[in-house]
Amino acid sequence: MNNSSRDCDTNDPECFSAPTAVPWETDYAALVPRFTGGLSVISSTLIIYVILRSETRLSSIYHRIMFGMSLADICGSIAMALTSLPMPSYMPKEEIFGYKWTGARLGNTFTCDAQGFFVFFGMGCMFNYNAMLCVYYACAIAFAMRERNIKKYVEPLLHIIPILAGLAFSVPPLFFEMYNPGISAYAWCGPVAYPDECVVYQGVECIRGNAKMRNLIQIVIAVVILYVFFLIFSSLALVIWKVIQTDRMIAKVTRLCRDRGNGNMLRVLENHRNTKAVVAQAMSYILAFLLGVVPPFLLSIGAVDTSGQSEESIKFADNFEKLTLVFLPLQGFFNFVIFVSFKIYNYRRVRPDVGIGRV
Repeated sequence: MNNSSRDCDTNDPECFSAPTAVPWETDYAALVPRFTGGLSVISSTLIIYVILRSETRLSSIYHRIMFGMSLADICGSIAMALTSLPMPSYMPKEEIFGYKWTGARLGNTFTCDAQGFFVFFGMGCMFNYNAMLCVYYACAIAFAMRERNIKKYVEPLLHIIPILAGLAFSVPPLFFEMYNPGISAYAWCGPVAYPDECVVYQGVECIRGNAKMRNLIQIVIAVVILYVFFLIFSSLALVIWKVIQTDRMIAKVTRLCRDRGNGNMLRVLENHRNTKAVVAQAMSYILAFLLGVVPPFLLSIGAVDTSGQSEESIKFADNFEKLTLVFLPLQGFFNFVIFVSFKIYNYRRVRPDVGIGRV
């Protein structure tokens, strides 16, 4: 849509006409998140099922973090999978503003608020759990903390911070009528003013929400995401540095040790191999996180041109929005693949004679 700063007559449809169909106007926006979101809900439910059926259940910190992450993903993914259904069946002046949401709209402002709340609470909580998982790895590997000390001094924060972050994401828009359907909310109700044009056009009054609050929410989201990036990559850097140091130490001891078949040395080597596997697992969770959060993050900070000034910029922005519709609701599926892969690795480490299919 042409987001120029010129004056606009709110009764002139041509003023708001879009030059081309964008994802939120097509069946792509209505159908793809329903599939990816539904798959994510099933995957996160399976993670919870595997945890509760395992021998350790919720007795390990890792399982408790994954349990919380999966619950958060279920909240967000269900809300995203509903796409247009909770949107109000009619929005004021939607014909004038050129809104053409695809899919059935059966809700009202209350259901739209509920969808927006659960999307942003679930995603905000889940992405922070990703960061807390990395912090846990840093405590266990880089700082070599005992499990009971992590449980006593660190773990409460590993759950409190994601929940508070999720509430900080999702609660303020409720008080300013900021959960609305809009061209910058993808296929579900999000924290945008309605109409979106009231943010970029002079003379267009916001019917719900306001431009200042919308900009403030975008800034808060960007800051929180940057903070999550910092926690994730600093924790991972500490873990990798610890692994490199251990590699060097083992190589030096191995050269000096005459009996390389010594039982203690074999145990050290086995533990180090397991540590490397945990690092690979952590990096996999981070990659899944980046796939989900980078496209909407770049869009929110204006790193991708969405002004529609050229056909190339329109296509490029559309592709980023399509990536968001695919990967953002799919986090639970990625988490499930990583979680189960590590479970298979652990089982075959003890029972190497059992094939992957049997496990």
